[in-house]
Amino acid sequence: MAASSQLVEQGSPDSKPKPVGDIIHVSTPSEPVSGRILLASGDELPCTATLFPQLHGIITVKAEAALGEFVICYLDNVGILVGKVTELHQTGLRVAFNVKDHRREKVVARLDWHTAQAHRSAQLRRAPRLTPLHRSVEVRLAESFVVAGRILNISISGAAIALDSDPGVFVGSLVRAGSRFATVVRVIDGGIGVQFVEPFAPDSFDERVRL
Repeated sequence: MAASSQLVEQGSPDSKPKPVGDIIHVSTPSEPVSGRILLASGDELPCTATLFPQLHGIITVKAEAALGEFVICYLDNVGILVGKVTELHQTGLRVAFNVKDHRREKVVARLDWHTAQAHRSAQLRRAPRLTPLHRSVEVRLAESFVVAGRILNISISGAAIALDSDPGVFVGSLVRAGSRFATVVRVIDGGIGVQFVEPFAPDSFDERVRL
């Protein structure tokens, strides 16, 4: 269903929308972007957005909304986008977005960056994993808190590490596993999954690898 009117940015959910700027054109659908959506009812819920050409987005969210309702999306690495619900789906909504002229290129650049990062992460996750001969490792948080760990498996891009104690890390934490800096991308039962800031070179990676 086509949007019946242009969409806008607005300073608050209570302000009256006014058409501003042109619809942004992007060439391909973005990778899914996590975030939160604020509905006209005042409910704020987690969501995932896939943005298409002219910044129409499929928003996956467990919520009820009405056609024509204005919503505000806070999208990770993209920013705040305001839009109007143009279609209702079983798994969410289709929303058409618009932004002011001065933000147009910035939003497209952020979407391009997000998509490139998602593709890179997907390629790295497909890298073969192995169990190294040397499995013991120390995990450091902020260089001041050290936890003993054991490597469950490792690839050129990351590792799953069992920890002897719970240091209270969360997804996004920067740690040092042995001598290699990494970002926590998963919290697993009794440990963490990390992605290395600098992957191993493929020609120097085998079961003898050390962190």
